[in-house]
Amino acid sequence: MEGPLDPEEATLLWRHSERLSSFHFIIPTGQAPPFRLFHGMEPPESLPSLRVFSMYGRYADCAWPAIRRLLRATPNLVELNLGGIPLVDSTHGSSTDNLRLPNLRRISFRCPTADLMRVSAQLEYLSVSTENISIDEFRSLLEQSPGLKRLRVEESTWSTGELRRMPLSQLMSFIPALAHLDIWSFEHETAEVLFTLLAESTPGSSRILPQLQSLEIRPLNAQPSASSLEVLLTALCGRRDSLRTVRIEMSDTVTLPRFVVSPDTLASMRQLVAEGMDIYIGLFLGKQNFLSVS
Repeated sequence: MEGPLDPEEATLLWRHSERLSSFHFIIPTGQAPPFRLFHGMEPPESLPSLRVFSMYGRYADCAWPAIRRLLRATPNLVELNLGGIPLVDSTHGSSTDNLRLPNLRRISFRCPTADLMRVSAQLEYLSVSTENISIDEFRSLLEQSPGLKRLRVEESTWSTGELRRMPLSQLMSFIPALAHLDIWSFEHETAEVLFTLLAESTPGSSRILPQLQSLEIRPLNAQPSASSLEVLLTALCGRRDSLRTVRIEMSDTVTLPRFVVSPDTLASMRQLVAEGMDIYIGLFLGKQNFLSVS
């Protein structure tokens, strides 16, 4: 659905609330507050069938008290997507008091609060923007989600100094079951730190991300150095039995004549591709894979 939600739509929607299994709502850009979910109606006491709740929109903070009331009626909710929604309401204090979502497995948000982060213990999928979360809060999220299988980090704005204070090795050690890592970052230094981490962690119980199957980093503002690509090659060779997909995408400011990698590294990566590993190192959105250019 796309807002605003008028009274007739609200009446029809909540009349069948017990059978509602998924709810997807978009508040259009420019939609002026206030936004209403219930239009003065009593909210449903129980939404036993609801498994997926998604709401996106810049002004969604106007709806958050109603969203909170709705979520309290969803004991079987599995997936929660809150795109662009500030989760602290200025007139109601902490917006997630007493919120319990015991079956939640997948969550995506941009502005989490400590209370909402506490519902994440059984998470398998997490998508979070670092625009409004500190590296300490991110650590808390990971520490509470040891069974996490997929992690997507958007708009990574942490400085290399922050990563030195709380290194990636420490952060990644909290999620040993992770199979898919997707980082949206402009900082090529972050990629280089991760390459080193993957290459230097040794097999066995102490290995970082031992179950990693796919790694995606995009869109870097500069090409990783030739030496860091050699480090990446070391990581790929050491994880060839488990790591199947690697995508390193760079912004359009990186062009082929400026792409620098040693012939031996290039040949070895192409050999891994021939053996079945899916490797893309090139321009953003798949415009050009440098490995396939002679």
